[in-house]
Amino acid sequence: MKQFVIDKKSEGKKLFRFVKTILPGLKNNEIFKLIRKKIITVNNKKQSSDYTLSNGDTIDVFLANDHFNKKGRRDKFFSVNKEIDIIFEDKNVLVCNKPAGLLAHPDKNEYKKNIYEMARSYLYSKGEYDPSEVFSPTPCHRLDKNTSGLIIIAKNHSTLKNITEQFRERKTVKTYLALVYGQIKDKILLTSYFDTTNNKVEVKDFKPLKSIPSKIELLKNNPAISATLVYPKNAIKDCTLIQIELWTGKKHQIRAHLVNYGHALLGDNKYYNNDSLFMSKKYNIKNYYLHSYKLQIEGYPEWTAPMPSDFKKQIDLVNSVKYTSFC
Repeated sequence: MKQFVIDKKSEGKKLFRFVKTILPGLKNNEIFKLIRKKIITVNNKKQSSDYTLSNGDTIDVFLANDHFNKKGRRDKFFSVNKEIDIIFEDKNVLVCNKPAGLLAHPDKNEYKKNIYEMARSYLYSKGEYDPSEVFSPTPCHRLDKNTSGLIIIAKNHSTLKNITEQFRERKTVKTYLALVYGQIKDKILLTSYFDTTNNKVEVKDFKPLKSIPSKIELLKNNPAISATLVYPKNAIKDCTLIQIELWTGKKHQIRAHLVNYGHALLGDNKYYNNDSLFMSKKYNIKNYYLHSYKLQIEGYPEWTAPMPSDFKKQIDLVNSVKYTSFC
């Protein structure tokens, strides 16, 4: 039997997630059974798996010590690349500049080469992360594999809860750079409703608005809406380098909105039209260029990640004449 006392790092976490961390070898259904059978108790009482832990709660786990062996998890960090591009770091957060092609989280095919594991390896090497602790440093938001740029890693549970809440309540300011097909000459707000039941989202009631409403009022009056603000930065022959302010954060929102506007991301093989596909082939663009450029959250200065070198090279390749600047 082992006993755990919940501290401030772990308060607010669900009982199931806590047990998942201290008993990584168990399957989900096994954890549910242990909680249901009172083999795992909270303050000497049976609790549900979704019980929210409080500071000072005592967790008793009536299992042999072999179940808690995490030596393999420690050894794993020596084989994980910890060389990450750090934009900012303090005692609560680690802000990284993720390259395109790198996963934010592990999946069934790649469990080492991703920001989640690389950040843990980095913090482990600094002595700031112990795999035996309940909380594991975790990304506060997602970026698609082929999207580069800023991603925030929370070092403790209270910070994770605070920042994810800011994202959920749309208090953050997220700015992207993208290379799209065709000429965009004016600022435009793209709005719609999304059906995300399929792997490829469906856009409904799509509206490009030249008269930009108040962000606060629009989101307050239309809580289910998706909104993407687009600024043209430079015209590059038959393409445009744009800046995007993401007012909401739905799955594939930028890509789906741009293709519905007729200006798909060059190199996007999922959300495209015939013109953007032709242009992508013309310039041999095989992956789209979308970069999380700036990020502002409450309590911190604005973070900026420079445009990746391959993004700049692609612009130079397409650009056979001087930029026509709109701003």
